[in-house]
Amino acid sequence: MSRFALSVFAVALLATPALSSARSAPPPPSATAMPVSVPSAAATMPPDKVQALALNVLGQMQNGRIDRSLFTDQVNGVLTDDMLRQMGPELSQLGQDPRVSLLSSQPVGTGITEYVFLLRSNSGNIDETIALDADGKIAEINFTADNAHF
Repeated sequence: MSRFALSVFAVALLATPALSSARSAPPPPSATAMPVSVPSAAATMPPDKVQALALNVLGQMQNGRIDRSLFTDQVNGVLTDDMLRQMGPELSQLGQDPRVSLLSSQPVGTGITEYVFLLRSNSGNIDETIALDADGKIAEINFTADNAHF
C-alpha cells in the first residue's frame, strides 16, 4: 500500500472561537455544580447520517466545489475557493469510494459534537474530523494523514 502526500490535510478549519476554547478551558464553577444538557441537531443525528454527510462533503471537496449551506458562516469565511482548488487534487488521491469507520464522537462545546472518521483506500488512509453545531451545520472540518492506521 502506498502512502500519498497530504500536505493540505494539516489545514484545520476551526473557525468557531467557542469550539477551540471549549477544548482547553475548564468548565466554570456553575457548570460543574449543575450540569445542563443542551440538545442539538448534531446530538440527535444518527451516526450513519453523519457518516453520509462526511462522505458527501469529502466528494464535494474532491471536486473543488462545496454546498456552502452545509457549513457555518465562520467556516465559510475561512474555506476559500482557492483552498478548495488546492485540496481537491490531494483529496482525490483517496479515491471515490473509501471504506469508512467511525473512530469517535464526543461533545466539544455547547451544542457541538465532533466526529472522527477513518477513511481507508488502496492509496492510503486519512482521518476526517467533522464537528456539527446545534443546527447540524459543519462548524469544523479537518483532514489529516493517518499514518497510525496504515
